[in-house]
Amino acid sequence: IDGDVGEQKVFKASFGMWTEGKFVMLKEATKGAEIIKPTIYLSQLVNGFSDYSANPGDFLHYEVFFKNIGSSPFENLFLAIDLDGSLFDLTTLQSPDADYHQGDSSMIWDWKKNSQLRFLDENEEGKVEFWINLKEDLSITGSKDKNLVLKNSVNLSPAKEEFSIKVNSKINLGQQVF
Repeated sequence: IDGDVGEQKVFKASFGMWTEGKFVMLKEATKGAEIIKPTIYLSQLVNGFSDYSANPGDFLHYEVFFKNIGSSPFENLFLAIDLDGSLFDLTTLQSPDADYHQGDSSMIWDWKKNSQLRFLDENEEGKVEFWINLKEDLSITGSKDKNLVLKNSVNLSPAKEEFSIKVNSKINLGQQVF
């Protein structure tokens, strides 16, 4: 749901059936919801920068920060990160505290291994990190391969954020003399 903090959103649902071309209502319900201030703030650094531009073959160090900006503590949290991009060399993924399978693009940190996820008090901040290489060879086959971007989505209920970093292209110039 998109909107401003404090804005009311109304949802209406009708349950019925069509009989002889007419809709016969069996049940109708209307509920309202208010958009509240987010309670968890997510941010990340890649190789120490929030606006890092990667090069093919780079070794990337991701640090994902989460902070409780709400008025009550959180307990027993799970944090999931999904990597999106064909340039990630998933065989090089390293994260000692996350659960993942080698070659998979998803990682999960849980409260059993990370004390910051076990109990996150008001204004408290935590961090998870992982390392991964980018593939050296950019396979550019068409216009869709221009302006390459690496994306990762972070999900720490109730917060979800998508981050992206640009990938610089290698320029090859050739010359022939006759």
